[in-house]
Amino acid sequence: MASKLHVQTGEAGYDVIIRPGLLDAVGEHVRRHSQARSCAVVVDRNVGKLYGNRLRRSLEAAGFSLRVHDIPAGEESKSLDMLSATYDGFLALPLERSTPVIALGGGMTTDLAGFAAATLLRGLPFIPIPTSLLAMVDASVGGKTGINHAAGKNLIGAFH
Repeated sequence: MASKLHVQTGEAGYDVIIRPGLLDAVGEHVRRHSQARSCAVVVDRNVGKLYGNRLRRSLEAAGFSLRVHDIPAGEESKSLDMLSATYDGFLALPLERSTPVIALGGGMTTDLAGFAAATLLRGLPFIPIPTSLLAMVDASVGGKTGINHAAGKNLIGAFH
């Protein structure tokens, strides 16, 4: 049984979809809302080992080419260096302003990928697929994204 909740944020809004097997249907959901030819995916290596192939198969079945940027698990990956590496990986794709950035993982992954989406090409569509409770209630709700700086946690960020 699927549940869908529409969250209204000013004039814009977004859907929150909860259903068994959603990971296997991500491609069809993204295709329904995007005519892009490719997707940029950020996944931490631990989550990637568990769920990365299912996400890849779903997106490829929907006709997307992928650029998967896997990052080391842990808060230290939410950094300027990792952001730069993420940009480099995505720019290897033929990016369009309609290319969705998909984050598969916990709060660190959704924060980093969301900030990259908010700032690359002045903003790309962002689809968080949170895999932890904290990511579900914090990093992927409301578009709050960010990375850490040597001076403190989450000092560089955007709402996207």
